[in-house]
Amino acid sequence: MKKCQNCGTEAGDQAKFCGVCGTPFALAAAEPAAPAPVSPPEAQAPETETVEPPPAEQPPAVETAAPPVYDYAQQAQQPQMQQAPASPTYGYPQQPVAEAAAPPAYDYIQQAQQPQMQQPPAPPTYGYPQQPQQPQAEPAYGYPPQAPLAAEPVKPKKKHRWLIPVIAAFAVAAILLTTFLVFGDRIKGLFAPAEKKWLSAEKGLLTIDGGSIFGTARDSFNQQLEQTKFGGEMEISVDVEGSITPETAAIIDIISKLRLTSSYRVDTNEADPRFQTAIGLGNRDNEADALSLQVYGMDGYIFIDAAPILPKPLVLQPRTVEEMMGTGTSFSALVEGGPAQLLNALKSMSQILSSPEKIGGEVLDIISGHAEKPTVEKGVELTVGGITQKIDKYTVVVKAESAPELIKDVLTYVRDNEEIRDVVNELGAISEKLNPVAPGGTYQNSFSYENFVSSINTAIEQVDKNPENFSIELERELYLDRRGEALGGKLVVWDMRNGKEEVFTLEHVLAEENGSYSFWFSAQPKNQNLILFTSEYTLKDQRYTGTFELSSTYNDIETTLFTGSMENFGLENADGQVYPVGKLVFNTETRVPGLPTVAPVSGINISYDGRIEKESDGAHLMAGISFAMEGQSSGLSAVHVTLDLRTIPEKDVQIEVETPDDYVLLTDGMSLQALIQDDPAIMVRFMQAMSELGIDVSQFMPQLPTIEY
Repeated sequence: MKKCQNCGTEAGDQAKFCGVCGTPFALAAAEPAAPAPVSPPEAQAPETETVEPPPAEQPPAVETAAPPVYDYAQQAQQPQMQQAPASPTYGYPQQPVAEAAAPPAYDYIQQAQQPQMQQPPAPPTYGYPQQPQQPQAEPAYGYPPQAPLAAEPVKPKKKHRWLIPVIAAFAVAAILLTTFLVFGDRIKGLFAPAEKKWLSAEKGLLTIDGGSIFGTARDSFNQQLEQTKFGGEMEISVDVEGSITPETAAIIDIISKLRLTSSYRVDTNEADPRFQTAIGLGNRDNEADALSLQVYGMDGYIFIDAAPILPKPLVLQPRTVEEMMGTGTSFSALVEGGPAQLLNALKSMSQILSSPEKIGGEVLDIISGHAEKPTVEKGVELTVGGITQKIDKYTVVVKAESAPELIKDVLTYVRDNEEIRDVVNELGAISEKLNPVAPGGTYQNSFSYENFVSSINTAIEQVDKNPENFSIELERELYLDRRGEALGGKLVVWDMRNGKEEVFTLEHVLAEENGSYSFWFSAQPKNQNLILFTSEYTLKDQRYTGTFELSSTYNDIETTLFTGSMENFGLENADGQVYPVGKLVFNTETRVPGLPTVAPVSGINISYDGRIEKESDGAHLMAGISFAMEGQSSGLSAVHVTLDLRTIPEKDVQIEVETPDDYVLLTDGMSLQALIQDDPAIMVRFMQAMSELGIDVSQFMPQLPTIEY
């Protein structure tokens, strides 16, 4: 087997040329044939001048024997024609050499030299006669001309031109899908009929945002209701300012030195509800309490432990409190399982109040079934405070002839609703326990679900019998912004029995522009005062900064009830408990005839400033509350309360008390007198505690003898 030195392809022993690249194989024992003089072939080129060497310069044919040309026959150059190769002509004489070097004649016919072209220098001929440059002929044996040792060309990679449009299509589809998932309700609302768009926006007003201050308070309240154990600790100190009389100077001085501590723990287990409260009084300069009092309840009794002042705890029976306060058996009921029942009732009520969109939405569905088709006004300007924006106003009317059926449907829904029934049942059970029915008697003061259902059925019967008495018309205006979200609205109730008389009006609007908000709420029953609450604020991270005002109109005279301000105010969650943080200020104004005020006197400034501090035992609310009386010429002008509050996590609430072996009943006068007479050191211990507090009892009770201890 032979192996091509050019491309490495193997061939048979008799092969003279490589079957792949056309390179000739060398002959091992080739006898050179006798050279014969051969004249160079005549070549004609139309546009090329061929230069031939003179005859004198050609060497004699006998001096150098030409090697075999391996089956290649040199062809005469023809103008514009390519001739097929001739049969092998072993022993041909050496050909004259042209001035232009020709490439080797391996497996292809030499091409004629072209004008104005530079040819690369020819490789060595290894004994072959150099040929004049000829026009390239067809390759011998059908093989294309091969360049010696040339690298095979690399095929270009196929371009996937279809991939880019496919990726773009997928990207567009993903964007459209995401947009629909996020804004699907708004997109569908653009094409929804007016009644559906109105109803959806109305229900949106009932939804509480979980991140808002109301949502945070709701979530915290619901979390507290799920607990069975509660606990907290508090420390209070008070400072007083103002022009005071000498008689009150001593009291003010004592107050400024004291520090009050309090803690509570409650276990609402229905089988054995227990509570424990501790109250301590100490000097601000000392950490320990000089006086302490512990009150706890268990086994249906209330224990008062005033150690070390009193050597024995005092016991108070619930019925004693009932006799003293005239509350019947209500106090006993609260102590003996009442708190657990009340807590369950609060849980049921919370489920309704914390999810107004459920019951409220179902009531709206009932109303929409009796309402007329909404009318829409586009591009109406709405001004709230300093914000003006364009809205779409939807007006929905329930006519007087439809009102009786609407009232009956709503009453029936309230009567048959399971959530409402659970709340009424639990409140009825508490009412029955607080006001038990005497044997053989009937309910008078207590409340039950049966009474609730009976009242609703009576109301439904009245509507059926006298529908003309319920001839009212409801007119509802709803304001929607450009995104289709409700900003608020107005509700007017008209009495249609004698013409058309307005009996109740309520309006509420929240407008927003560039992060600034304006809120408006007003309510006016027939022949009553108009109550108006307004607020302008900014909102950042659910913290409010701005002002608010509550005013009233009485006999066409508008009066401000109170004003206020907020500075970075909101609710902050710490250790599962929410605390009010930031600054909040109320300023009360003049009394309004016929209306209660928020303070017993006018001109009171109430301010609150709170923050959260992390300490080793958990999060603490550090707050200051001030009560300042403006325009006071004498007496107290300001009271400042400093508060340190910590909520105890449910897992850490432990009530470690037990029924004492020896105690004294508060109702047993003889036992109390004996307790004090048998231990004269009680007064000594009390006076010593007063001294630790910095209190001179002789200032208030000079008749007491001086006791040395």
